[in-house]
Formats: sequence, C-alpha cells, structure tokens
Amino acid sequence: MAIEKIRREDRVLDIADFLDESFGVTITASTESGALGTAEEIATRAGIPNPQLSPPRSFPLTEKSMKALDWQILKALRYDALRSTREITRDLGVSYRMTHYSINKLFESNALSTRAIINAKDPKSSSIPSIFC
Repeated sequence: MAIEKIRREDRVLDIADFLDESFGVTITASTESGALGTAEEIATRAGIPNPQLSPPRSFPLTEKSMKALDWQILKALRYDALRSTREITRDLGVSYRMTHYSINKLFESNALSTRAIINAKDPKSSSIPSIFC
C-alpha cells in the first residue's frame, strides 16, 4: 500500500488517510520548488502515477531560536509523541524540570504544536496526539 511506503520517508511530517481511496501527505522542504521535487520523488517511490499537489500550508513562525536541547527533545518526540517527560529526561540526561520547561517554551514559541488524530472508521477510539515542529 502506498501509505505504508510513504510512512517510511524521512521528509514526511503528516499523512491524512481519508475515507475513500485518497490521502494527503505533508512534507518538509526549505523552498516550494524543493517541496515539489520531494513530492514527485516520494510519489514515484510509492507508485503513485499522477499525484495532485496542493499549495504549501502555512505554519506559524517560531518566535524562538532553537538550542541543542530543543532539537534533542523534538527528535525524542518525533516518532513517539506519547513519550512521557520522565522518559525524555532519562534519555537526554537532563533534569525533569529543564525538560518540562523546554517543552513548554517550544509550545509557547510555536516551534511545537499538537493535533488530535481521529480514526474516522472508529471515532469512539481514542485520538492520538501528533507532534508537529
């Protein structure tokens, strides 16, 4: 399935699986032309012959410069948004208070945000938070 192939791509931020046979993919790129090239590469590898590309989605600008600890926290949350602050603290070797403070600052500065993802086929199932940065 194309979604499974796309899920493994490094530059994919989000996949929205719709009820019919379509889905949406949010990718990361530094320019619009880079995004178009990336989208075409990913579509080719996933076996999608005619991808429909949408204009870039605008994200709020971050109000903070990222420090090394901020990047480590984002990396820790990238594939497991449900990780506890204690787990991140243990893995990074910093204090709980510093980790908690840094996560809050990332949210306040718009460098990090969450969004609930709901299974449309089973809306009663719990939604899973997804981390975007």
